[in-house]
Order: sequence, then structure tokens, then C-alpha cells
Amino acid sequence: MDEKRFITSKKNRWIQLVQNIQKGKRQAQGYFLAEGEKTIESLLKKFKAIALLTNENTRRNFHNNCENCLTVTSQIWNKLSDLPSPPPIIGIFEKPKLNLNNIEKSNKILVLDKIQDPGNLGTIIRTAAAFAWGEIVCIKGTVDAFCPKVIRSSAGTIIEVNLYTSIEEPGIQAILVQNKYTIINTSSHASIEFSKAVSKNQKKCLVLGNEGQGLSESWLNLPNSISVKIPLINPNVESLNVAVSAGILMSELNS
Repeated sequence: MDEKRFITSKKNRWIQLVQNIQKGKRQAQGYFLAEGEKTIESLLKKFKAIALLTNENTRRNFHNNCENCLTVTSQIWNKLSDLPSPPPIIGIFEKPKLNLNNIEKSNKILVLDKIQDPGNLGTIIRTAAAFAWGEIVCIKGTVDAFCPKVIRSSAGTIIEVNLYTSIEEPGIQAILVQNKYTIINTSSHASIEFSKAVSKNQKKCLVLGNEGQGLSESWLNLPNSISVKIPLINPNVESLNVAVSAGILMSELNS
């Protein structure tokens, strides 16, 4: 075995990079991790992997997809994942560098205002991909869309969408207003049902707020902003999980 491709020290630069990404350290902010063969095979279709690491006991061959395919001793490997049963492969990818310059070309934009739960965010991304809402704007304060828990719960579907992260509210709000989007938010007190909110061909932006606090006040006062409600049959249920609401609304607003 090529010793240069076999990692035996926890001080190895690739191991330290993995740990820095996991800890969210500034020097690692341009990268993200992905775990598992299926997820990594999917991500390699769109994103650049700078290194692929495999356990010495479960080595996988991805040499055609990455210059740095490295094998790690089991002793070190078991400390690289927060999962009870670590997957056989971990990929280190470069985060995409996107800006908002061309987002107004889309007729459908999804804005996430400080969503905190990684499982919710991953599920929303997966659902957005399923319903062809390909532009997702994560307002600054939203959980990292490229953290391992989001990647896992999105099941590799981040290759199907454009993720704009750490976006300041005024910037995206100005684009939406200038380009005459109908800006849709949800409220249990709204009088308009979502099915009557907008026509199929209308430019629309769906905005979903924080799980506990809801939307920032600034979204509610924008021109062309409307609040809609999802009609619930059981009066004893006050509201829905944000990811469930996202799925219902994105599906219905397509029709």
C-alpha cells in the first residue's frame, strides 16, 4: 500500500480538516463533509471532492473521481463520525460559491428565515428538489445547509437545487420587490387559503420562518406580501411542523 495514501496519525492534515469542519472552525468554512457511498456518488455529479477517506477495513475505490483517495486506520476512523456505526467513506467537498445575481430568472424561490433544526432543513431541501423549487435562499442565522446532519437528511438531493447561504435579508428582499414577486408567508390567523393565493404562472417566493419564533417582522410588510393559511381539519392541532408545511405549500403552489 502507498504509505502516502494511508493515514495513521490523527495529526494528519486531512484528519484535522475533517475535525475542523465538524467544529465549524473559520479556516474550514469553505468545505463540507458527506458520509456514505450513495450520498457521495450523488454529490460527485455536481461538487468537487478534494479528498475521499475510507476505513482500512471497508475500503472503496473512487480513484476516478478524486485525486486524494486515502485510507484511514480503524482506530482513527471511529472518531471521525458522530454516527453509532460510521459509514465506510467520508468525502470532503468544496462549498459552492453562489451569489444572488441571476436568481430573479426563476419563477419560484424558497426563502428560509433562520430555520434551526438540521433535520427540518434537510427535509425541506429534499422536498424542494422533488417539487422543482430549485432556488433556496437561507437567511443568515439559518443552520448550516452543508452540515453533516443536513446532508444526511437531504439524502443527496442538494445536487438538484441551488443553495444560497448566509444571505442578508435586505439583499434578497430588494430583489424580490424589484422583480415583482408575490411573497407568500404562512399564518394561522390569515384569511386567505394557500390554494387561492397565486396563479400558476405568477412569480412567487415562499418564505418560511423559524420553528419557534416564526418570520422576522420585515417580511410581513413588504410590497406584494400575503399571509396564507393551511386549512386544518382537526381544531385541536394548532400548527404543523415547518418541513411538513413546506411540502404542502410547494406542492400546491405548483398547481
